[in-house]
Amino acid sequence: LEILLSQYQGERALGCHLLLLQLRRQVEHDLVQVCLVCAEIHDRGHWSKVRRADNRAYESEETYFTECLGVTSFRSAAKRIALGRFLQALAEEEREGVARSVADLGIAKATVLLPALEGADSVERERWFGEARKLPVAELQAAVSTHLEAKPRGRPDADRLYRVILGAMPSLEDRELCEQVFRLGKRLLGPEATTVGILRACFQESLADWEPRAKEGRE
Repeated sequence: LEILLSQYQGERALGCHLLLLQLRRQVEHDLVQVCLVCAEIHDRGHWSKVRRADNRAYESEETYFTECLGVTSFRSAAKRIALGRFLQALAEEEREGVARSVADLGIAKATVLLPALEGADSVERERWFGEARKLPVAELQAAVSTHLEAKPRGRPDADRLYRVILGAMPSLEDRELCEQVFRLGKRLLGPEATTVGILRACFQESLADWEPRAKEGRE
């Protein structure tokens, strides 16, 4: 630390402040790479092909990521995976610039901003990054929520319900299963189908199959 601070020639307070900002930038750029690696590990199932240092297998993907990332909740890992997948999906010529903007903003804010970035064009992305730099996290979250509710994707209450359902999924696989059901529901029922409408159709389909099987089980 003293060697690093020596370049500031006795301005210790200013030196500590500037050094902290510099180190944070380095850490955030490393965290962007962590997100990209996490996305590949998830998408290709690499976690199931490696073992712990004592040669024990990882019991699940959730266990792998919580241990390797040092987080207490898989939700934290899932946010990094989602951010990495977003970056991977970008065109190669866009990816580096957007990754740099994510690092400059910080991973914590970027995960809040992610729902607004998905599907946005380059102009809208830059506008959101600029907005996010000025807003505290709570206000940014409110701005993103307002933006999502204003999108023409059915009734706002249905969109809120969809996000609540996704947020309740205990694992990334469960979340992806849920997303697939709703994607298929939109395809079958039409783009104007609401979350409630898709759920109702799922319930009807399930009852038609489950009722006879439940009766057989009781007999």
